[in-house]
Amino acid sequence: LLNQLYTQAQGQDWYFDSSILTFKTNRDNDTDDRLPRAVPLAFGEKLLDFGDYGTLAVSGSTAVLDRELGVDSYRASGGFDWNINRVLPGGILLNPFAEGRFDYYNLNDTPSGVTDVSRAVATVGSKISYPFFRPGKNIDIIVEPEALVAYGSAGTNNPDIPIEDSLFYELDETSLFEANAASGFDTYEGGSKASLGASVTARWKNGMSISALGGRRWRDISDPVFDVGSNLDGTVSDWVAGVSANFGRPLQIETRVRLDDEDLSLNRLDARIAANIWRLRGDVRYYNISGDVTNFGFDDEGVQMSGDFRLSDNYYLLFSLDRDLSGRVSPSGVQTDPRDIRQTIGLAYEDDCSRFEVAFQRSEAIDRPLGPTDSILFRFSLKTIGGLGSSDVD
Repeated sequence: LLNQLYTQAQGQDWYFDSSILTFKTNRDNDTDDRLPRAVPLAFGEKLLDFGDYGTLAVSGSTAVLDRELGVDSYRASGGFDWNINRVLPGGILLNPFAEGRFDYYNLNDTPSGVTDVSRAVATVGSKISYPFFRPGKNIDIIVEPEALVAYGSAGTNNPDIPIEDSLFYELDETSLFEANAASGFDTYEGGSKASLGASVTARWKNGMSISALGGRRWRDISDPVFDVGSNLDGTVSDWVAGVSANFGRPLQIETRVRLDDEDLSLNRLDARIAANIWRLRGDVRYYNISGDVTNFGFDDEGVQMSGDFRLSDNYYLLFSLDRDLSGRVSPSGVQTDPRDIRQTIGLAYEDDCSRFEVAFQRSEAIDRPLGPTDSILFRFSLKTIGGLGSSDVD
């Protein structure tokens, strides 16, 4: 259960956010005393444009995590990110970059007794791509092979640094050509690395488009801080790809896949279809995750559906379904049978300024001795301000 207070501000060349977070747990054999209080989390960034000499982003961040039981972590970070774009003869695009960061941690109650940890990390390299453009009467096609080569600091992940903000992360096509493919601040992808891939885009004159991006990543060293789920374990990543199709307002499709680096077996599939046809607006997502890349070692497969049907100008019929197709892992490690995790049906009223929803929800999730439960949900939203209701806020 999350409580939070946050603020955000931005301008044309700067950004800042700050938040205070507290948590409570409903999990068995757990206690609130082990959960951190973030008091606060903060991040700020300033962009400096040097014209022909590139763009420099200077940033600062802090995280103060406090617990009654367990490790207290106080982090302060400062960094920079420089890059420049050049067009070489023949149309080759060159994007040299350099980034660096300094992290300082003050720790309490660590198993090793260490109270202070600091590190400096940096990466330099370049991206290079060669786009091919074929214009047509009805459709334009762009094919762009792309590569990244970078060298970074080695041995960047100190075992005394508690990993708080990078526990659940997976390398995919969106981070394939990042200098540091790790997320958050507590982990960093050091050493030499290279990525190779290609993108293909087809654009129709009427506005429809289909695009795809895929590739893989190599590293010179293996870092044990990254598990198999992160796709940064070992020295070679799995193949990753994403395909999207935009057919305008009626239909949009997005698909992501992760294929094993050895036999190309499917490790992950995530597909989503969004439709807006006549009075019906819906969203369907299907996912299939191999147990080879999960912590429990069980396959995970399911489908999630949600949408609404417009009854009149202001009233809507709501519906949603979360269906587990593979079964869930119980706390004792036993895999249960497939079932509907959550079903919802309700009504909504919406005008230019607000939206009010009331819905009946049945959950068949099993939590300790608690079985299926029924709930009545209310949600009220002001379109220009925010919303209040029974849904989680994050």
